[in-house]
Amino acid sequence: MDAQVPTMQLRYFEPSAQLTGNSSAARESHRLNSNYRGDHSLSVNRGDEVPDHKNCCLWITGLPPSITVRGLLSTIKKTGRIRSTVINPATESSQTAAASISFFKRSDAETLFKNIQRGDIVIGGRFPRVFWNRNKVAEEEGLSAASRVLIIAGDADVVNADYLDRFFSSKFVYELDEVIDHGTVDSESGPIARLEYRFGSWRSQAAFARLALSLELRGFLLTEYAPDPWYANVSPWKYSLKAEIMEDYTTNPRITSTEILLRGFFGQDSLQQFQLERFVGSGSFALAWKLKIRPPANGSPSNSDDPPTYFVLKTAKSNWFFRRGSDGYDGGRVALSSDDDEIDSIKREKNWLTQLQWAKHICKILEPISDPLEAASIQIRQQHWPQWAYLEWLDNGTVMNLIRRSLRVGIRVLPNRMLWQIFLCLVRACCAMAWPPPQPDGPYPAPVTETVGSEETASNLRHSDLHEQNVLFGPILLHPPEQPEHQFMPILKVIDFGAAKLIDTDEVLAELSPDELPLRVNPGVSDNVFDIGMLMCAIIMLDEDVSDNISPERHERVPCHTVNNVEFLTAAVELLAVRPVDGLEQYTKLQVRQHARQFWALDEYLVRLVCQCTAIKRNDRPSLAELVPLVEDAIARRGYDFHKTWEEEDDPWDKMSYDSTRESDQYIQQTIATLFLDADARKEAVNVSETEDSDVSSA
Repeated sequence: MDAQVPTMQLRYFEPSAQLTGNSSAARESHRLNSNYRGDHSLSVNRGDEVPDHKNCCLWITGLPPSITVRGLLSTIKKTGRIRSTVINPATESSQTAAASISFFKRSDAETLFKNIQRGDIVIGGRFPRVFWNRNKVAEEEGLSAASRVLIIAGDADVVNADYLDRFFSSKFVYELDEVIDHGTVDSESGPIARLEYRFGSWRSQAAFARLALSLELRGFLLTEYAPDPWYANVSPWKYSLKAEIMEDYTTNPRITSTEILLRGFFGQDSLQQFQLERFVGSGSFALAWKLKIRPPANGSPSNSDDPPTYFVLKTAKSNWFFRRGSDGYDGGRVALSSDDDEIDSIKREKNWLTQLQWAKHICKILEPISDPLEAASIQIRQQHWPQWAYLEWLDNGTVMNLIRRSLRVGIRVLPNRMLWQIFLCLVRACCAMAWPPPQPDGPYPAPVTETVGSEETASNLRHSDLHEQNVLFGPILLHPPEQPEHQFMPILKVIDFGAAKLIDTDEVLAELSPDELPLRVNPGVSDNVFDIGMLMCAIIMLDEDVSDNISPERHERVPCHTVNNVEFLTAAVELLAVRPVDGLEQYTKLQVRQHARQFWALDEYLVRLVCQCTAIKRNDRPSLAELVPLVEDAIARRGYDFHKTWEEEDDPWDKMSYDSTRESDQYIQQTIATLFLDADARKEAVNVSETEDSDVSSA
């Protein structure tokens, strides 16, 4: 394991009142019985003011004295999504047990009620009796994804029943239906263990477990709700987004047969230049593979001593298979088919990357001198051949990897100077999409640093899929060029242009209100600026989920002011919640200490600028002509000396948790070594396609 196993000590998640006995219900007499594994003090758990016809909770009596949650639930399968299960064991006055079962839907509760009344259910040789529970539970809106079942995947030293049982027991009171071990799968950073926890209840058990895991074990595991098996008999991994990282790709016949064919095609290359290393990931429309390419020596099969070059091969998600004849596979012929969307995605990416190939902050498309797949396509000319593309291999991982690695080594906020340099790299990528650089002069042209052109000539190109998995770090340069964004940080490059498109300005104008006209920045540029602002929120907060909430359409928005004191509304609600920049007088020192104290080290100027990028109205967002000099100037002027002076100023807000040594060259170099250069970081750095909820991104 790459980091020390977390201890059971309290850090972020406060143990439940039922466990600590601190709720008012635990101190006072209440009609809810002591077997209830939730918080008695919540009104929703007492059924206050719930009409009888909306009650989703049943009271079942006449159960065997030794009945368990698992024994009870095993008899009522296929009734619906269970919200909670509470067992009342037999007592001296009652020789049988009783149980309270609530559902998310009234109709599901009615189904079980009728089944028991008809005598369709026998438990331990007994016919139970059923009543509508006086502790009523109503349906709630917005709980379509809620479940008593969690899937958990991650480091095997943490994701095991022994560790998690002790962890949960220290956080809340719970009952288990079942724990299912789904085995381990291999990954870049080692085996990934997979468990399915079926709790007796959702609200104060599965929900608490999910929250505690997310708060205290971030970086060690992933967790999310899975379908209740009593509602739908499906694999919990089938409908899981993040669970793509948990899937063993060898169980996917599409990927397995594709790998067989690729190895065969590359094996036909007489020069033996190409070696398929491994499958690295899957996205919406493509599969990604890591290739090792070694130049041939004197035209003979490749045995050159020159170091190999690594590429990424992206192939459309085709249905490749061997054609079966009457006597088995007939000569190894293949039939190929791909959806139009999958083929178009690769075509679009090749088109845009070709136009952007001279931009330094865009992933480079490559053209091998001799491509075995071209020869293979001739062999199967009569068949439908999917698209593919060769891309450069970027060896320091995605922004998602940076976030997770930072959390694993105990970093909660990156130094401001690192954040400014990351910001400028993202701004340069926006410049590339607005003004694609032409091919430089000379016999050996190389990509150039992107610059700002005129607004009239800016392209309307929008990336349309900018997120933490589609921005990657390249190598750290030993002798960085005279560009401020690369003083410390490895270069950032944007990948995956399969969804990129030109924005129709007329359509955008038709949707705007009169007070938003005329537009001062073209829509494609404006959308890309919003997206890099969203990315910066995730990087600043080291939270891979925060960007899911940030969009121009979100109903939550808060006012903020530019550095020139112009007010605007921003979608970066979460960022301003942890690092307010306006109205500081309303916060007490105690509030600051208790709430996200570490974020008060953030540069207020950086926070304001990122919030402006995520402004709700397009005209409130900065143009690239405004943004580039602002960020360049911040990097130049807000160095270590600036932060040291800032710390010495008599400002209780900034001094409260601020240490200017975090902005020193030595500290930043040590941080970058930890995140990118040490053995653990190198092992965790996955590449250009290792994203999309599964650490596989350029796909």
